[in-house]
Formats: sequence, structure tokens, C-alpha cells
Amino acid sequence: RRQVALILQEQEQEEQEEQPRMNSNQLSLLLVLVCFLAGHVLAQAVTPQNCKGQPNELPITTTAPTAWREVPNGRAFLAGNVEPQIKVIHMWGTAYDQGRAQGELLKDILPEYMDEVLNYIYEQIDEVIKPYLPLKWRQMIEVNGTAAALDLTYDLTKPYIPQYFIDECHGIADGSGVDFETILRLSLLPELIQAHCSMVGAWGAAIANTDGTLYQLRALDWDTNGPFQKQPVLLVYHNEAGSGNTYSVVGYAGMVGAFTGFSDAPMGICEKVWLSYEGHQSRVGIPWTYLLRDILQWDHTNEDAVNRIHSAKRTCSIFIGLGDATPDFNVVQYSNEVVNVFNNTYQPTWAAHPQYQDALYVDKHKQPSNDPCLGSLIGTYYGDLDATTIMRKVAPVHETGDTHIAVYDYAANMMYVSNCGVVPEGGDDGEPAYNRPFTGFNMTELFALQPPTTTTL
Repeated sequence: RRQVALILQEQEQEEQEEQPRMNSNQLSLLLVLVCFLAGHVLAQAVTPQNCKGQPNELPITTTAPTAWREVPNGRAFLAGNVEPQIKVIHMWGTAYDQGRAQGELLKDILPEYMDEVLNYIYEQIDEVIKPYLPLKWRQMIEVNGTAAALDLTYDLTKPYIPQYFIDECHGIADGSGVDFETILRLSLLPELIQAHCSMVGAWGAAIANTDGTLYQLRALDWDTNGPFQKQPVLLVYHNEAGSGNTYSVVGYAGMVGAFTGFSDAPMGICEKVWLSYEGHQSRVGIPWTYLLRDILQWDHTNEDAVNRIHSAKRTCSIFIGLGDATPDFNVVQYSNEVVNVFNNTYQPTWAAHPQYQDALYVDKHKQPSNDPCLGSLIGTYYGDLDATTIMRKVAPVHETGDTHIAVYDYAANMMYVSNCGVVPEGGDDGEPAYNRPFTGFNMTELFALQPPTTTTL
């Protein structure tokens, strides 16, 4: 028996040695095939659950913006086959120069618009701001008003605000004729309110059937019945040598800071309120919209941005979405006391939140969310989660991004934007952005635009 066992063992070893061995290239191809097949199996196995929206099949406009206005250090264009069109504001020079250029380009718009926005905020205080504030702040607003809360926010954050943000606010004020305090108050508004939003990052196996590297969704769910959507802008900052990246901010006229944007690093940002955070809240530190814009201006990788977040004097509690050219996507739980970074190896383990290789997401609800819709949509389109699928079949079906949406396509260097419609006369709300036409921007062309030849007004 021992001899037979030895003979069989020798035969088994010989057979194993005769088996062809994979080289590293063959192994890599096998892994790609496994991911490809896994994506198809998963897509077939998962269907949307509890989703209330419908796909958005409206045309996506990708024609170049048309020239509109020009001033020293600034050029303005109009984009999109939609009303109102997106004002694309290009700015050069110092922070003050860039602010002044925006103010001069929008001089006939900003004074009336800013008054309308602030009056709306003051009138809608109970609905727009108070739900997001600690009790002491709500009580102070009842006694002293919203303007006092915004002024106090500035006093508490001023020591942590880089001077170039203040210089830009002064520039907008000088260029538009709107007083500096009004510009500053509006720019600090997001520090009081945050917003319900969604974010998605998809790469690798999650987009195996596409030609992309990373696709990122930033969906802002906040206000659809205010005046903000009357003046949607895409701000493009062309910085001087040594002053950081060239970058863009999706937002509203006259506001300084960023809650949506994309840089030439490239890096893309997202944000969402972290309502379930129960730790210490602070209003002393850098406003989160200023920190997010610093990420766009100065950072090149998610690691850079996470290091910035760790070292910052942080204030309120939010989720931050970060994408870079690696390609990689991180979701950061950000608060005064805590920084948690979710990535491919450390994903949320919440119930009703399926995990997917190379895909991270947070839906529009308070987290942990019990709504299976967004997670099921990721599963349904796993492997095919490109920009078009996200715009047409993910955001609108989940009904996320009622205020505005940006989708970043890193391989093509494209950004797609949709804004909420203006409230119709006699109506209550504007058409949500997820049900409106998207406008595509070639970011390579926008970032390469040359400064104006105009030297005087």
C-alpha cells in the first residue's frame, strides 16, 4: 500500500507539473473577464426597487457655449438649450481681479438678484435654515434675525478663512455695486444649511462595459421654489502661476465657495449633509464650501484632499465625495471631531446598502437609509454606469438632484450639468433638475480658453 501511495503521489505531482501555468498577463486578462462576467450576472440579477421616478430621455446638448460679454480679466458665455441658460464666467488674475470680473460681467443682474435671494431666505427661515441648526442658533435667529446669524458665522470662521476668499468678495462687490456684507452673507449661507444630496462614484468593474475610467454623480437636493435657479453659473477660475489649478464651480451668481466642481487635476467634489451625526458640532473653523473649493484649487489626488480635511479646523457634519484621475472615488464622513474615509476596501456596512466592487454611493436620505432604490439601480446597471446611464436612468429614477446635478466623466474630461427650472408664475416649484435637459461641457476647451483682449470697460 505504501508503494502504491508513493506511485500515485508521484503521478499526481507529474500531472500538476504538466499543467500549463498562467503568466501575469494571462492572469490579468482572466481577472478582467471575471469582472466583466460578474457585472453582467449582477445586472441581470438586480432590478430597481422602490424607485418612483422615470428615465430622462431629453436631448443632451454638447455644443460650445456662445460668447456673451467681455471685461478686463473676464469673459462670459451662454450655454445650453434650456431656459435659463447657464452663464459660463471665465476669470483671470488675482482673487480680487477674478471677483471684480464676475461683478462687472453681472453688474446689471447681481443687485436685484442678491436682494431677491436674501429676502427669500429671510422669509423662508423656518423651512430653509432652522431645521439644520442647533437649538441655540435657532433661538438666536428668532430674536436677532438671519442676517445676524450669517454675520456671527463670519465672525466665528474669519480666523480660518484664507484672505483670497475675502479679496474675491470685495472684488465682486466693487465690480457689481452690491455691498460687501451682502456678498459675504450669501457666500456663507451653505455653512448654515448643508443639503440633502446623493453621490455616486463608479470605476473599474462597475463600468467594465464602457470606455471610461471614473464617472461621478453629484446631485444637489435642496430648494426648488426659490430664486436661486434664475441665475445658474459655471465659474471657471484661470489662476496665475503658483496660485493653484484651473478649476470650475457649478453654482449661482455672486456666491463664493464651492459645493459642486471639477478641476484640471482632475478632481471632482460632492457634498451631502450628515444628519445622523451625534457628536460635537462647531461653527468655529473654515466654512466647508471654502474647504471644498481649496480642494479644487490646490489638490491633485484624493490623498491630498483627505490630508487637507484631516488638518482643517472643521465645523458642521457632512459627507464629501472625492474623485481623482487614479481613478478612485472616496466618500468622507466629515465633522468637527470625526473623519471617516470610505473606499473600495472599507465600504459602508449599513443595512439596505448593498456593497459593490468599484462603486461607492450615498443616497439622498438620512443615513443609514432604508430606501433600496439607489443601491438597486447601481446593481441593475453595474458594468454600464457611464455618464449617459447616470443622467438618464439613475438620477431621475431615484429622483435625486432636484436643485442641480453634475456628472463628471474623467476619461473624456466632460462635465454634464442640469439646473432646476424657474418657478412658473402662480406655481409652487420649478421643474426638478433631474427631469430637465443636461448641458455637456468640454472641460479641456474651457480650461484652455485665452484671457480677454479688453483692457478697459
